[in-house]
Amino acid sequence: MLDYQAKGEYLPKLALFADWPKSALPKDKAPLVIGILGNDPFGPGLDAALASQHVGGRSLRIQRFQSAADVLDGTCHLLFICMSEKEKVADILQALRGRPILTVADQNRFCLRGGMINFINDSGKLRFEVNVDAAAASGITLSAKFLQVARITASR
Repeated sequence: MLDYQAKGEYLPKLALFADWPKSALPKDKAPLVIGILGNDPFGPGLDAALASQHVGGRSLRIQRFQSAADVLDGTCHLLFICMSEKEKVADILQALRGRPILTVADQNRFCLRGGMINFINDSGKLRFEVNVDAAAASGITLSAKFLQVARITASR
């Protein structure tokens, strides 16, 4: 498994390559919320690393969630679904379907199940698998530049 520090560094970068519908970010300066669902593999280092970063003029905020219901009750723009939620991922993705939340994980078949971006290990290098249909169904557009370096998949 690839290092979570590297994956944590990529989370805000993924936000650079995504456009959310205007309704998802109603205030000009509202923070972009990166959610962590489940047992957090990143730890407090992620909070410190993101404290001074901005995406599109917006500050970043980390929010930790214990369930999909918590995500739906709060604000979240990019959600990393932890390995601890592996057995529940189909139900989580179903609950989030159609909502403008960019779903990210590092789980086998994540994009095939309807997730949007999956971290994959390609000969020891961190790469991305992307389900553009799932993103589009949630009103999220991923940049062509990002898609050029990703492996495109589709939901079943």
